[in-house]
Amino acid sequence: MQTYSYSCSYCNYFIETGGPWPYYKQKTEKVQYENFIDASSGPVHGLRALIYCPVCDKRKEYDIVEYEKPLRSLNEIWLTILPRKTKMVCYKCKTPVFLILPPDSICPLKLAMAPKVR
Repeated sequence: MQTYSYSCSYCNYFIETGGPWPYYKQKTEKVQYENFIDASSGPVHGLRALIYCPVCDKRKEYDIVEYEKPLRSLNEIWLTILPRKTKMVCYKCKTPVFLILPPDSICPLKLAMAPKVR
């Protein structure tokens, strides 16, 4: 799992995101693989990540990709033709959420002064 750290040079506000990492389903529960070696033998039902919503100013663990049919192994993730559902919007406010943040997107002082987009 990759970890991304951001610190605003204007106000020193700090955000850390991470992932994505594969998960599998066990009955109705989604279970994260402990390591990529275990995930390489599958099945992989989707990918989770610790992502950030700049509007809500929250970090949350999200299921960002869910495969229609479970993958047999982690290697199949790289095949782009696989049918999947992708979710990259905040559950609460429905605005875009980020694993890798765009420049100047985390300063609460600058965000508070920015015009609201509707």
